Amino acid sequence: MHEFTCYEIVCALLGCWPEPLLTVAKRVGAANRALDSYIAGKAALDEHVLSRLMKLVGLKYDYGKLLKDGTHPVTSAERYVLIAGNETERVLNAYNFLIEQGQAKSSVELVPAGGTPGHRWRYLLITRYSEIPSLICFPRIGRAASVLERGQLIDFHGQYFVDPNFYDAVALLRADVEQQPSKVLVAMEGFYERWRIDVTQIGAALANNVARYRNHPARKSTH
Repeated sequence: MHEFTCYEIVCALLGCWPEPLLTVAKRVGAANRALDSYIAGKAALDEHVLSRLMKLVGLKYDYGKLLKDGTHPVTSAERYVLIAGNETERVLNAYNFLIEQGQAKSSVELVPAGGTPGHRWRYLLITRYSEIPSLICFPRIGRAASVLERGQLIDFHGQYFVDPNFYDAVALLRADVEQQPSKVLVAMEGFYERWRIDVTQIGAALANNVARYRNHPARKSTH
């Protein structure tokens, strides 16, 4: 399991955050130039500003672990609704971070059964059985969506067909977070309460698929 530095994940999440960096800078009391310099790796942030920034994006230090550079890795118990930007590496870092928070997590691209997917967006659900999921929304036009086809996503199980009403609700969730970015860490909880049965069914189906894959004779040792 990869342990992520604060810098790695702050930059990854900001690369998928549904509001401009200028707004983020104002919310944490930082000069826009200072935040830009931090993201570019050219300067550190004031520790108080960094603390507020970590709180904004839902991160905490894991003080029980230590990285090679002497810093602590970060962790999160939040559930996110993210909008993938064009920096593919940051999107991958955000995905890898979310998929490794917990055990037996899997992801799927949501597709409406018997219907046509939205022409502007693709939706990647990261979930495990009986847990509130996270969502990454990918613009169809742009570099980020290419990761859905390149085999770069660990524990990704391809397309998963869902009730068109559920798919439409996911699209509304994305639109709501885009319009009100302050909901990025809380919107999924409300969505989960309304669609718990559907989300649980997805998690259960993925858990069964993972179990069958791990128990497949071809994966058992011949020694």
